Amino acid sequence: MDDIPSLIRELRVDWEKTLDEDFNPLPCALALSDSDSQKSATFKDMYHKLDETMTNIIEKNYQGFSDFVLLYGHAFKLNQECYNTLQMIIKDCQIIKNTYSEDFSHLSKEKRELLDQKKILEIYKALDTVKNISNFLNEKIERERFQEASTDFLNIYDLTNEYDLKSLKCYKNLSDDIISLKTSLLNNIFKKIKKTIFSGEEVIENKALLQKEDLEDEYIDTLGCLIRLGELKELDIYFYKNFSNFFFEDMQKIIYSCMESDDKVTCLVKKSVLYILNILKTFEVLISLIKNIDKTNINLIQNQENYFEVEIDDEYHFFGKNGIIKLEDILIIETKKFLEFYSKIKDYDQPESIFSLDNVLDTVDYSSIFQKKYAVSKRMENNSKHDFKISYNKYFSIFKPTPEVLFLFYENIGVEFPKLKENIRIYITEKYIKIKDKELSSKINDIILSEHAFYCDFKNQKLIFFEKLVEIVKKWCNEMKRIGFFDNWNVINQIFVSVLKKYKECFLKIFKCNLIIKSIFKFDSNGNIDENIILERNIRNEINEKEEGIDKLTRFLMIKSIYKEDLIFKKNEYLKILITIDTFNKLYDLYKETIKGFEKNQVIPELEALSHEFEATVKIFILALNFELIVESMYFYIIFFRECTYDDSCNETLQKIFDIFKEIKNAFKIVQINLDILWCLNPILEIFSKYSIRYVRYLNVNNLEDLNVYIEKIELIEEIFYGLGSTTGMTEWLNILKSTQNNKSTNEEEKILIDKISRHC
Repeated sequence: MDDIPSLIRELRVDWEKTLDEDFNPLPCALALSDSDSQKSATFKDMYHKLDETMTNIIEKNYQGFSDFVLLYGHAFKLNQECYNTLQMIIKDCQIIKNTYSEDFSHLSKEKRELLDQKKILEIYKALDTVKNISNFLNEKIERERFQEASTDFLNIYDLTNEYDLKSLKCYKNLSDDIISLKTSLLNNIFKKIKKTIFSGEEVIENKALLQKEDLEDEYIDTLGCLIRLGELKELDIYFYKNFSNFFFEDMQKIIYSCMESDDKVTCLVKKSVLYILNILKTFEVLISLIKNIDKTNINLIQNQENYFEVEIDDEYHFFGKNGIIKLEDILIIETKKFLEFYSKIKDYDQPESIFSLDNVLDTVDYSSIFQKKYAVSKRMENNSKHDFKISYNKYFSIFKPTPEVLFLFYENIGVEFPKLKENIRIYITEKYIKIKDKELSSKINDIILSEHAFYCDFKNQKLIFFEKLVEIVKKWCNEMKRIGFFDNWNVINQIFVSVLKKYKECFLKIFKCNLIIKSIFKFDSNGNIDENIILERNIRNEINEKEEGIDKLTRFLMIKSIYKEDLIFKKNEYLKILITIDTFNKLYDLYKETIKGFEKNQVIPELEALSHEFEATVKIFILALNFELIVESMYFYIIFFRECTYDDSCNETLQKIFDIFKEIKNAFKIVQINLDILWCLNPILEIFSKYSIRYVRYLNVNNLEDLNVYIEKIELIEEIFYGLGSTTGMTEWLNILKSTQNNKSTNEEEKILIDKISRHC
């Protein structure tokens, strides 16, 4: 062994070139083929050294190798025997698994001891117990012994968990049976609870539903079963997924039950409202029961271990923290579907749709048409109302859809379900009111824009449009009041704005005299009437307003001419003015009555502004009427003043002045308007006096006789006006006339008049 390093060095010196990649063994082999050569002798010497060295290494380090091979062969034989024994045990166990047998007598003593050590006997006893329990579950479920059945399922869960039965291949078929039984148990529990919540049959038969106390007695154990099984979540999912179908099915039955009613609309609405409120009430009771059930060992939020691989969501829908809110939301959605079908509001701008027979119930009594002995009678009856199929697309139609369903439903829902009530009100506003508003606006425009709308109906003493307008507005307001229409004020406001605008046009047609129009209105830079003046008039003091208007009119009368075309001076025209004013007052009363509902709980600036505009417009009409009387009186007075010859024509001219007030008073009696609005008598005499003084030189008096007659006529005018209600006279003008009569001149006017008389004498 000591020669190994020197041998390695020798190999490196003489044979290292054999390790090169380009080494060619052929020349070396040829050289060694000659056994007598020196190279061959050297090679053989090296070979013997290496052989001797390797032999020494093997003898020293691997002398036990042969002994190890013998030991391995013996161990392999023992292992093979153990393997065969285990295979026999597995075969016997498989027989037990497949037969569920507890008979182990055919096993050897050694095998039984092995099974006892592994607790296999206990496992198979547990398996047999599960099998026996499952055999009686179906009967308990059918007899609604839900509490016993749930206890059995819990025992099965415990055994399954304790002995890990799920790992047994033989347990798969039994597990499928248990899953099926559990599904059957849950379905029966769900159906029982569903029958109480979705109580369509009770509503149809007008039965009193279970009260809270009855529900507690009836369902506390049933709900407890679900909670113990950790399947409350499944009940929640069951109701959530099937809610629409359950609701639809019951509503179809309720609709069907109303077919024979004399008032189908009212019957259907009342029953559907009762049904919806009962759903809400029953859910509230069930949720309350769930919260009060003892949950010491059960967590409702985190379900028990799911042994049978039933998928469960993370959150509750109806039985969680916000369950009632979610229930209300779904109820609102389903209710709106029902209401939408039975109201079917047609857009005013849309053409009538073609009638469809889809889902119309066949209510024909075929037994009265065909004799029962014939097959056709039985076949037709089976296809008619006595045997109907539920379609989840549309509700049955037992009457023509009408918006009345919406209003009746809103009125009947009461305070038990305020969220639904508010949603229906919003739905009516969005669907019905907007369409109705278009229709209403169109009708109003048709009325007020018609050619004869503002013609007088002398028989009824109103403008022609008024009765139609009142009928439409009151009908519309009544509909709005039924749903609390306080946020729909803009529609009624717009209606009256349109009418008010038309009234302004009517004003300009009635009062044609520019002197009156310019005395009342202001004008913008384009020569159009400034609308702001109307609101300003309502703010200003009425007395100051009259005085300002009279002053302006007086200035115009002093410098402007009055044309006959500007005059009314017709009985029917005066009557028309008063009827227009009276109609406008009644319209204003209607407006005030209408907006009471809007302003009940709030102040609406737009309504206040329109109310002010109404008041201002009334004042303008009254002001214009008085100005009209002033202008017409002034027209005839000027004729009398400038052209009178103090004969019969003089009396005729004065009579026309008096006839104006005679006709207007008769018109007041006919229309029955308070005479207080007629305040123009005093201003008329004052204007007569001012005009006479201003234009004294144009007085048609040529001598004292004419003057005396003229004075008599002025005194007659005063007397008659006093009789009409005037409290002032033409005192200043009479004083001038009488001073002239006595040939006294104390002022310029008297001098002018005296000079005029003197020139003609």
